[in-house]
Amino acid sequence: MRFTSVIIFIQVIFIVTTFSQGSLKAAEMGGYTVGQWYTATSDSTVQFRLVQNPSENCVAYQMETTLEAPLKSVLSSIEDYSNYTAHGMPRMTESTILEHYAPDTLDFVMGKQRRTLVSVTDAPVDIVRFTIALDWLPDNHYTLLLTTYRDPETQTVYVYWTQYDEENFNTITGPWKNHVLSPYTKNWIGSTVFDTGKYPKSNDDIYGSWTLRELDGPKTFIQYENYVDPGYWGRKAAESIVKATLGDMPKIIDVVRTHLPK
Repeated sequence: MRFTSVIIFIQVIFIVTTFSQGSLKAAEMGGYTVGQWYTATSDSTVQFRLVQNPSENCVAYQMETTLEAPLKSVLSSIEDYSNYTAHGMPRMTESTILEHYAPDTLDFVMGKQRRTLVSVTDAPVDIVRFTIALDWLPDNHYTLLLTTYRDPETQTVYVYWTQYDEENFNTITGPWKNHVLSPYTKNWIGSTVFDTGKYPKSNDDIYGSWTLRELDGPKTFIQYENYVDPGYWGRKAAESIVKATLGDMPKIIDVVRTHLPK
């Protein structure tokens, strides 16, 4: 009886240890601990971390830094979407503005699993097509809806983006949608379909934001967040994607800093 109890005790310890190690492993991705802040080796002013929402398939990326420039200049550099490729955004081979809309009001969802509702007013909207080259996957094509909103009370500026596809388009409400160019077309048999030729997507989901707060100096405090779910096959390469993305994030800040308006 005593021997049996010892065996059971050993089995319990083994099970607990095994599951603890599994949990520990699950909290790491690409060599980084989820939730822990790191300082970029290439730029000590940049801090980044991975975060995991339990409702989502992949980790999200967060980054913070401060630039010695007024908010207006930083925003101008960020909103220069058509020149992202020319300015050297990491891995980017195309950045084409398909449509630009004057400031308007709209509500949209960020995150197909997380489903965060965002409402903006007096916010310009751009529909932009991007392509990035990846070593471990075919070239990644995606289309984003990007909009800039300034909080009238705090003067904090937000640049939001979400994937521009049929599922997300159908969740958009507000006056903006009343005059937007229809993203639908006719296919070869005459059926009405979302125009994935004009608005391609290689990912299941993309969303993110820049948050800009002006400081004395003048300086601008920047918070950046990005989430990408590359789909089933892309998730198979998650470790490589995380390593590459975290390596690219300080380069994104460098592009913004280097191309501030003179």
